[in-house]
Order: sequence, then structure tokens, then C-alpha cells
Amino acid sequence: MESSVIRKTELAGATSFRRLDAEFVSPHFRTRETALRRRPGDVAKSLVVSEAATYEEDSLRAEEAYIAIEAVDNDDGLVLADVLPKEELPSRSKYRVRQGDILVSNVRPNRGAVALASASEVDAIASSGFTLLRLRDEQKPRAEVTFAFLKSSHGRDQLVRRNRGSMSPAVVADDVLEIWVPRFTKKDEAQIRGEVVAGQKSHREFFQKHKKATEMLASLLAPFGLPPDPVGVGGTGVESAVVAASAMHRAKGAQRLDAEFFRSGYESFAAGVTARGPSFLLGKMFEINPGRALVLKEDVNSYFLKQGALTNVGVNWPAVLREPGRIPAGTWTVQDDDVLMACTAHETAYVARKVDVVRERPAEFVAEKVGVVPDVLILRPRKERPAHVSSAYVAAFLRHPAGRYQVQRCIRGLRGGHVYKDDVAKYVRVPLPSKEWLQRFTSLLSAAERDRAHGKLAVQKAIAIVESLL
Repeated sequence: MESSVIRKTELAGATSFRRLDAEFVSPHFRTRETALRRRPGDVAKSLVVSEAATYEEDSLRAEEAYIAIEAVDNDDGLVLADVLPKEELPSRSKYRVRQGDILVSNVRPNRGAVALASASEVDAIASSGFTLLRLRDEQKPRAEVTFAFLKSSHGRDQLVRRNRGSMSPAVVADDVLEIWVPRFTKKDEAQIRGEVVAGQKSHREFFQKHKKATEMLASLLAPFGLPPDPVGVGGTGVESAVVAASAMHRAKGAQRLDAEFFRSGYESFAAGVTARGPSFLLGKMFEINPGRALVLKEDVNSYFLKQGALTNVGVNWPAVLREPGRIPAGTWTVQDDDVLMACTAHETAYVARKVDVVRERPAEFVAEKVGVVPDVLILRPRKERPAHVSSAYVAAFLRHPAGRYQVQRCIRGLRGGHVYKDDVAKYVRVPLPSKEWLQRFTSLLSAAERDRAHGKLAVQKAIAIVESLL
């Protein structure tokens, strides 16, 4: 049993007791913070601008980049924002982000979800689940250093010490503003800042290469046109299609009656793809299986990947957490080169909206199996698939409207709904570009992954410098 004798003043504020929890005065956290406060530094609130950073309702654009807590890569603070129509912004949307803002997750601060907004995040909307730190003008040169400190164990321990609640530990803004931020010499600050700036530069290059790959794919697919948009508005007049009963009812038919599935535009698109050159049905190149829920078992926890870990630019591995339960026997678990696709949503538009390829799992997810929620389909390359037909290309195609609309066509259900593996395998047709084009496309995305790795390494080096100095 750990015990500690303290003075009442350590628990009291100016006029009354602020907290009575024993964890706040745990010897480990208390001793470490007391030692840190002997160093020159500042309380965070003395560095922060006081005006509100909340956005005005009438300032919203048709689409907004939204930063949720799970959109932050805990390893290096990379922000993987989602783009949402303004009417679909969550109720917890709060901050309009500026470059140099620091976002500190209030929820489970032990995870270290802290981000430094770069040019890529300017004007994004951030969740109220963060405390936003906006340094005063005279303090702005310290933004990178403050970010690296908050990512270190010394910053995280101060936040964890102030946790409130047990089922879902969290801090409030006042707790974050109490954090002691030490000062470093100009030489040390320059070194820390240099690594963070280098990391953010690599992050920008990562996103730029993904944008270039998206443009490259759009140019390739432009001549094919698009299949019907399941949630779009068609032209004037009544659309009709004559369908043989065998297409609906026979064993090898669609086994469905919904008119939306049999819109003529889908068959026209598939015929156009076939006429223009080589193509394949998804099931010919990939085996497909859904994830499965964990089986609850006492004292067993398993890594479990949920839709929130999918970002469209790579799996956010720090968002893959241990959950109570075991992975059922015989269930597919995540492997390198798998394609992971969201297959269930409350709104049609969000089915297949998130698709990622598993490029290379971090070591901990290789040593242990990673289960997948039933809301995600796993597409695994067949052995007979030619090597140049990369999973990266197929994932990118499924994200493009030409692929996504075909997947959404397969939805079973009235509002949103679910797509099933057999339908996706049988009805999604993928154009097959030349081997040379595919190699250029895959090489571009591989270079983007190298940029991401370099960015992570640079930020982690900055954090390591902070740790060594303290």
C-alpha cells in the first residue's frame, strides 16, 4: 500500500478545498512535479491568450475539416482531420484552429493525444474534448517547445495527476492551465524546435504526396465517368430499368428486390469500364471477410481496431486499443497488405467513406493479433493476384466515387445500412491500369509513407531531447 502525509494547503485553493482525491498527492506524481517546479518556468495559463477561440455559427463553410480526439496520432501529434458537411459537424465542435495552437486531449491524458496545429490545420474545427492553448504573441516562438514538453512524460504526468473520475479519467481546462512548463536555454530550445519543425515539414510532404496521388487517380478515372450516386439527385424525369426475374431470384442472382440496386447506370458504368480496357471484379483479386465482435472473457484483453482508426491516409495505430474480450477462433485478424473498408453506417454516404491499406504494422501489432469490428470489411489479396496490382491502388479506387458508389449500391437496409462481402466481391468492378502507371502510383504512396515515418522520428527525437534535459 502506498501512503503519503501532506499538508492541507496542498489540497486547498484560495478559499476552499479544491480536491480531496488521494491520487492527486500520490508520491510519484507529487515528487516529480515538485522537482520540476524548482526549475525556472511558467504556469501554462500565463502563456495563453485569454480570448475565446470558439467559432461563430455563421462562419461555417459548406464543408469543414473536423479534428476529433481520435484524429490525433498519439505518437507524434499528426492530425488526421475528417472533412464533413457543416450540417454534420458533431455537437461537440468548438474551436476554430489557428497555426501554432496546441490541442490537448482532456480525455484519458495518459494516451498523450496532443497536437500542434500546422498550416494544414488552419481554420479547422476542433472538438470540445480538447483544451486549446493559444500562446500569446511574445510566447509564440515557444509553441514547438511547449508542444514537445506536453508530449513528454513530464507533461503527461502532470495531466494524469489531475485526472478526475475513474471510469473515464479526464481533466478540465483549468487543470491543463495549471501545468508547469519549464524554460530551456536558447540553444536547447533551438534544438527542440528544429526537430519539431522538421517533423511538421515531413508531415506536409506526406499530405502533399497523398493529394498528388488522388489527382493522379482522378485523371486516370475521368474518362470512365461515374456510376449513379446512391444519395445524389438524378436528372429530371423518371428513371426506369427493366430487370429479368432471374437477376433477382436465381441462386446466382442478386437475391434482392430493391429498385435502387438495379438502376441502369450501374450496369452502364461496368460495361464502359470493360469496354475501355482490362478490369476485374473485386472478388477475383481479393478474398473478403468482415471483422467480428470480441467474445467477453474475464481477465482477457485484445487489440481491437474500430472505424475511428481509419483515416484514408493510413491506419492511425495509436487509436487501436486493448478492449475486454478475446478474438473468436477462426476470425481474420489484421495482416500487412490488407485493405480495411468501413461497411456499416447510419447514413448511406458514410459507407465505404473510410478505406485504408495496412502497409506495415508496428511491432506490437505484429507480436499480438489485432481484431476488427464487424463494421469493417477486410479485403485480403488472393495468391493469384499479380504483384503490380497493389492493395494501395485498390484502396484508393474504393475511396474514389467510382468505387465508393459501387460499394454503396450494395447496401442492404433503409437508412444507411450494411454491405456484405459477397455483394462487394460480385458487383464492384475495378479498372486495371497499365503496369507502369500502377508502379508510379504505388511508388508515390510509398514515398508518402517514408515522409510520415521521418516526421514521426523527428517529433519523437524532440520529445527525447526534452526527456534528457529534465
